[in-house]
Amino acid sequence: MIQGQVNYPPNILYTLAFIDVCTLIGFAVLYTLALYFRKNLMLHSRFMVSTIFGPLIPALTRLFLIVLGIASNFTDALTYSYITVEFVLLIIIWKERNAKEIKFTFVPFLIFILVQHIFIYYVDNWIWWKTLMNSFANYST
Repeated sequence: MIQGQVNYPPNILYTLAFIDVCTLIGFAVLYTLALYFRKNLMLHSRFMVSTIFGPLIPALTRLFLIVLGIASNFTDALTYSYITVEFVLLIIIWKERNAKEIKFTFVPFLIFILVQHIFIYYVDNWIWWKTLMNSFANYST
């Protein structure tokens, strides 16, 4: 993606890279925790359920932008996707508020998603991020 950036709209490539990195790290952490807590069925299942939300964001973005045509541009579609995931996580937290496992799974993951949501609007201005991603992709500007 970094090496083929001429094929992408301006000012979006490094945001997409940020989302990809966050999704991969989030998935890896959640999956590892699910394996670690495999003997605690409630905690294990909540970690496994959480793994679906990161990869769901790009799919929802396409849905809002291309299929439904609700969003007028990519940034709006991305915003709607994050809000949808955050809303669903809030509903899950509300419905399961009495379960002790909720504070170990969905609440920290919601915070992770909220922080990621905030950062996507600024990541394209981070020189260190662009340098890191260019270095990772062996790309020189």
